[in-house]
Amino acid sequence: MKNIKNYFLLSFMVFSLSLLGTEMVNAQKAQLKKADASTKVSKDTKEASMSFADEMKPAIQQLGKLWGKAIQSKDASVIKMIYDQNAHYLPNNSPAIHGIDKIMASWEEAMAFMLGLELNMETLEGTKDLLYETGTGIAIFLNEKGEKTEMKIKYVNVWKVQEDGSYKVVIDTYNEID
Repeated sequence: MKNIKNYFLLSFMVFSLSLLGTEMVNAQKAQLKKADASTKVSKDTKEASMSFADEMKPAIQQLGKLWGKAIQSKDASVIKMIYDQNAHYLPNNSPAIHGIDKIMASWEEAMAFMLGLELNMETLEGTKDLLYETGTGIAIFLNEKGEKTEMKIKYVNVWKVQEDGSYKVVIDTYNEID
């Protein structure tokens, strides 16, 4: 009976996260339409790109929260939804990783000891095609001794608009902060 309850609880969590992912794509699309309508100036004008980026901040921040929830729930499928197929991941003190399959293998390995991820956006700039996010955060994980440890990080994510109007990460890099 306990296994059945655990199965249903796990199924509910996966279903909830997949709905949240769908809601995030829809929210991104709505935010994109709103930002696009309010930006009547050329993409080449700095004011236009700043205005567009400001309009997109809530959607990108929500994706950062979704990323953290996916780490907590150990749901790699949600993380996969965040990355572009041809993304590049440049983790701290490690070789660059290219392509969604290799990036996901890295995340699945990391999720075995990661407990959480908190991303705090500091800036978002760019155009409708590419958005550049910088911020700080905390990665929470179990160290070699099995103790809960927090690593402070700074990060850069480059978000690229997809054919469906959503945004996905094409470049993800972070470094530890002392």
